[in-house]
Amino acid sequence: MKDLKEDLFNIEAHEAVVVYSPTILRTMISRPDCLESLMTVIRGLKPSVMVVMEVEANHNSPSFVNRFIEALVFYSAFFDSLEDCMDRGNRYRMEFEGGHIRNGIQNMVATEGEERISRSVKLNKWRAFFARFGMVEFELSKSSLFQADLILKQFSRGSSCTLEDNGKCLIVGWKGTPVHSLSVWKFMIGMMSDPFSLSLDFDDIQTNYTSLEGHEQEDEGIASYSGGIIRFPDQQTILDTWMQNDMQKGMPLQSADEATSFRQLQNPNSDTGECTEDNPYPSSVASSELLGHQEKTSNDTNMSGQSLSTEQILRVATERYIQFSTQQTDGFSSITHPYGSALASLSLEELKDVELARHLLAAAEKVEWKQFDLASRLLCHCELMSSHSGNPIERIVYYFAQALKKRIDRERGHNIITDYKKEYNNGLSSGADLTYLASHKELPFTQVMQFAGMQATIDNVIIATKVHLIDLHIRSGILWTPLLQALAERKNYSIELLKMTAIGTMDKEKIEETGKRLQMFAESLKLPFSFKVVFVSDMKDLKQELFDIGADEAVVVYSPIILRTMISRPDCLESLVRVIRGLKPSLMVVTEVEANHNSPSFVNRFVEALFYISAFFDSLEDCMDRDDQYRTRLEGSIRTGILNMIATEGAERIARSVKLNVWRAFFARFGMVEFGLSKSALYQANVVLKQFSHGSSCTIENNGKCLIVGWKRTPVFSLTVWKFM
Repeated sequence: MKDLKEDLFNIEAHEAVVVYSPTILRTMISRPDCLESLMTVIRGLKPSVMVVMEVEANHNSPSFVNRFIEALVFYSAFFDSLEDCMDRGNRYRMEFEGGHIRNGIQNMVATEGEERISRSVKLNKWRAFFARFGMVEFELSKSSLFQADLILKQFSRGSSCTLEDNGKCLIVGWKGTPVHSLSVWKFMIGMMSDPFSLSLDFDDIQTNYTSLEGHEQEDEGIASYSGGIIRFPDQQTILDTWMQNDMQKGMPLQSADEATSFRQLQNPNSDTGECTEDNPYPSSVASSELLGHQEKTSNDTNMSGQSLSTEQILRVATERYIQFSTQQTDGFSSITHPYGSALASLSLEELKDVELARHLLAAAEKVEWKQFDLASRLLCHCELMSSHSGNPIERIVYYFAQALKKRIDRERGHNIITDYKKEYNNGLSSGADLTYLASHKELPFTQVMQFAGMQATIDNVIIATKVHLIDLHIRSGILWTPLLQALAERKNYSIELLKMTAIGTMDKEKIEETGKRLQMFAESLKLPFSFKVVFVSDMKDLKQELFDIGADEAVVVYSPIILRTMISRPDCLESLVRVIRGLKPSLMVVTEVEANHNSPSFVNRFVEALFYISAFFDSLEDCMDRDDQYRTRLEGSIRTGILNMIATEGAERIARSVKLNVWRAFFARFGMVEFGLSKSALYQANVVLKQFSHGSSCTIENNGKCLIVGWKRTPVFSLTVWKFM
C-alpha cells in the first residue's frame, strides 16, 4: 500500500468519488508510514465521501495483559454470534474460526513488535488521526439507519445485534458488546495539518480493562510491572493483609488471646511464608484464606441465568484483582480459579462493574503503598466511570474514590478542614427523622430486629406489672409502639406503670416531642405511661443517680446501634456499661453493626467496609427507587461514614464497628451473660420478612445465641440479649 500513487487512478473531473474502507486500515497500524501515505493519496483524489468500517476494539495496547483481556472480551461476543447464527458443525464456521480468527488471536497474543500485525484501535483514536488530514465526520442519514434496522429484521437472531450511536458514528455490536464501527467522512479543503508533525501514536489507548498504571519498567530497583500491578521490594499487597487480625493493638475491645493472635500474625517469621531471593513475593495465608472464602461463595452462587448481587460482583472483581496480583512466571496460576470461567457469562454491565471495582481495589493498594500519583490516575478513571446516581457499584466506587482522594490529600499534608464529628453526629440525631422513617418502612433490617427484640423484652417481663424501659438512642419512637400495644393488651399481670427513660446528648426538644407522641399513643391504649429525658452533654457524664428507678420495677435497657460510636473513646464506653450494670436491669437488648471497621490496617478496613457497604447498597437498590429522595439522603449519610473510615486516622476516626466475638469478650468483663432468643422472637422476625417484597433477600442466621441479620447472606446487623449476673 505504500507504493500506491495518486496518478494510478483514472479520475475524471466530473466524477463523484466515493472511497470505501472495509476493515482494512487496521492492518496498517503497525506501519504508520504506509497508513499516512495511503491517507495522503486518498485526500488527493478529492472524494465526495469516505466510508470507513473498522473493528471497535483496542487490540494494540503495549501491555500484554491488557491486550489479552480486550481480545478475550471482544472475541467472546464474536464467538457468541457464531454460536447463535451457525451450526457448530458448519464447515464455513469451522474454517472461519480455525483460520482467520485463530490466526488473529495467535498474532495478538503470541507476538510482539513488528511481528504483531493484528491490531485494532477504537473510534476515538481514528477520529484524532483522521482530523489531521482535514477529515470531518458526517452523520448517517435516517434512511441509512432505516436500512440497517430493516436488514436486522431479516435475521432470526437479529435482535441480538445491537445498533448504537457514538456521536455521528454507528456502533454495531452483539448483545451490547461493541464489535464494529461505521463512520462517514469528508475531506475539507484547507483543514489538513502536517501529517508528520506528530508521531502516529496508536499505543496509548486506555480502555475499561487497562490497569492505567503505565508501561513496563525494568530498571533495577524500580517497580516491576506484572499483569496490572506494580510491585516494590518488601511490600505486601492488599491480599497479604486482607485476613489479618481485626483489632487495634491495645484497644479495650481486645482480649489477651486476641492480642496474642494479632502479634503472631504480624510476626514476619510466621507461616505466611518468608520473603526470599527465590520467592520475593510469597503467597500469604491471607491470600489463601481469601481464595478459600471466595471459593465457598462461588459454590453458593449460580452465576448463569441470573444477575449478580453487588457483593458478588465485588467478589468477582477481587478474584480478577488476585488474578493480576498473583501471577507467577508460568502465567497460569489463576486459570483454575472458580470464577475464571464465569466471566464469559456476565452481562456487559456486570463486566464493566467488575473492572470498575478492580480499579478501585488497585487504587486502594497504591494509596497504602503511598504511590499517590498512580493512585490518583486510577481514581480519576474510577470517578469518570462512576456516579452517585448510577447502579450500586457505580455509587459505591464513586463514594469510596472520593474518600481515597481525601486520604491522599491528607497524606500529602494538605489542610483539609472537615468537621467529621459534626457530620457523623448529624447521622446520629434523635427524634423524628423522615429519612429514618423511610428506611424503617422500606428496608427490612430495622423491623426484623425491632420485633424480635420487642418479643424478647415481653418474654422477660411476662409477670412484671411495673416496667421501666431505658432507650440509649431513641429516634422517632415508632420502635416502641408494638411493645406498648402488646403490654396494653396483656390479660394476666396487667401493667400498673410503664416508664420510659430516653438518653440524649443532642436534640433534647426532638426527644421530648417523641415522648409526647408516645404519651398520646399510650393514652389511646389506656396504658399507664410516663416519659423522662436524661440529657447529658457527653455519655461519659451519665450517672446512676440520674435515673429514677423504683425498687419493684423490671428494668430493660435497649441499645440500638449506639455502642459502636464510643469504640474510639473506651473510657466513655466502659463508664456507660458500669452505669447500666448499677441499674440492675432484667435485660439488655443490643443491636450492632456486624462488621469490623476498626482495624488499624487501612487496607483491611477499606476492604471490610467495601464489602459491607456493598450489601447495604444492594438492599437499597432492591427496596428503594434510585431517585428516591430519602435514599439519596441515606446514602449521603453513609458517604460521611465512608469518608471517616477511609480518610482519617486516630481520634478523628469515630466511625468504627467491631464484630460480635469482640463484643462478647468485652461484655464478659462486666459479668454479662448472653441469652438465646425465644422461638416466638424468631417467629416474629420471620413474620416481618414476609411483609416485604424483597424479604427473601434478607437473611436471618444464628451465631450461637445471637441473631445475625444480613442481606443475601452478607452479615449486616447483630441482635443479642444480655443479663447481668
